[in-house]
Amino acid sequence: MATARRTDRFSTVLTAIEVSTIVAGLIAATAILVKGHARQVHDDASAVVEATSACTGDPSTLGTLRAWLDGAELPADPSGPEPAIDDAMRTRGAELFAEHCATCHGSLGDGTGPTAAQLMHPPANFTTGTYEQRTTEHEALPADIDLFRTITRGVHGTAMPPWFALPERDRWALAAHLKTLSKQFAEDEAPAPIDVPSPPTVTPARIARGEQIYNTGGCASCHGPSGRGNGPAATALVYKATGGPAMPRDLRMGRFHRSTRLDDIYLTIVTGFDGTPMASFAKVLPPDDLWDVAIYVHSLAPPFAERADGLRCPQLPDDLRCYQLADKLACPEPYVVPDELVGVRTLMHSLHPST
Repeated sequence: MATARRTDRFSTVLTAIEVSTIVAGLIAATAILVKGHARQVHDDASAVVEATSACTGDPSTLGTLRAWLDGAELPADPSGPEPAIDDAMRTRGAELFAEHCATCHGSLGDGTGPTAAQLMHPPANFTTGTYEQRTTEHEALPADIDLFRTITRGVHGTAMPPWFALPERDRWALAAHLKTLSKQFAEDEAPAPIDVPSPPTVTPARIARGEQIYNTGGCASCHGPSGRGNGPAATALVYKATGGPAMPRDLRMGRFHRSTRLDDIYLTIVTGFDGTPMASFAKVLPPDDLWDVAIYVHSLAPPFAERADGLRCPQLPDDLRCYQLADKLACPEPYVVPDELVGVRTLMHSLHPST
């Protein structure tokens, strides 16, 4: 039933977008105006929705969450080394998971929490040991730092919010608990992270070559010839675990799962996102070709302004942000991805139950 609801919702979104001629970038984002509808439906997140973005001057937790809803990329590295993991840390992680995470991921971590049925992007099923975001090779277990970073920065386009407001030790404890949810961690070890060399110099020739490989190597079939997430195979893509629709990323709008940094794009192309249609190309393309595709994808993404504290703020141009209505050009700002708003609502409610 949950899969059917997601499929119906996916079809409805596509139909609405075709009728209103909203740019294909908003297909992937399923964008809605924040003021009004978002506050009406998701009151728990209203404090974040109404906050001033950290990208425009408010460095508070609310301002940073507002910036994340607007597509900002958050710093995710810890301030120090990983603490020793013992039974006390795992117990603490289990408590935090029950308090903050089980509503989406389920008490057993199998992705069947009470909020899961509302979401277009299914919550991760931790019992399988399959993780999308890794610095390790395709189909390998993630490193501890991968879990920490995902918890810290969240995952754009999904209901996984950034839990940076939790103390670092608690984030490490959550990472430790996640490893107890799948027997894969007891039976295997995560390999060493993939070595990402320094990016090559970006040149027009490399961008052009990357575009050629992008179009002939399979990328355009999902992401579309212009990177708008509307390739001929886009509507047929599904998540391996649930069979629900998996919308390819609109590369022009940003909101990448990891980040729009060139080295992160390269890493995504090399590792893939296990459990999704985004495959690893590590054994398909030679390293130079992988970099050229990454350089081309990077050229499609909107520019970001990086602050001294590591927060990266999107600079979305009007030709991507605006769309033509019957009688006028509409330029909504800000807009929010519904799953992201659900995640922020969950975060606010679990950290501040009175909200």
